[in-house]
Amino acid sequence: MMTDALRENLRELEWLSIRISDLIRATALGLIVVSWGFLIAPQERLAVATMPLATVIVLGLVALLADWLQYVTGYLNAMRSYGDLLENPAVTGYARDRYRTLRVWLFGVKQAVTILAVIVFLAGLVPAMARVL
Repeated sequence: MMTDALRENLRELEWLSIRISDLIRATALGLIVVSWGFLIAPQERLAVATMPLATVIVLGLVALLADWLQYVTGYLNAMRSYGDLLENPAVTGYARDRYRTLRVWLFGVKQAVTILAVIVFLAGLVPAMARVL
């Protein structure tokens, strides 16, 4: 039986997971847009190298793909759990299968890739800013 403290903790984890996913999407998309802007409209004053910008775009796209795949695997896991519940109503919780494992793994991957994209973006931007100063 689930206690009130456990229910509250699960609600908080769900809330935090949603916020983290929202931040990852916004950060990845923002990095893609800003990097693309530097690529298509290069500036003489703030000249950012193209390789870090292209890398950031690829990493941003990988992060968004990992986010999408996380939801696809979550859907597949929920469908399997739904089938398990139909067969045996005494089952509690989600099925512990490869979809659940992959879903959790992808949650971490999208965060790691986005953090790497931020680092690469800053590594490309800081030298350009130092030349301006």
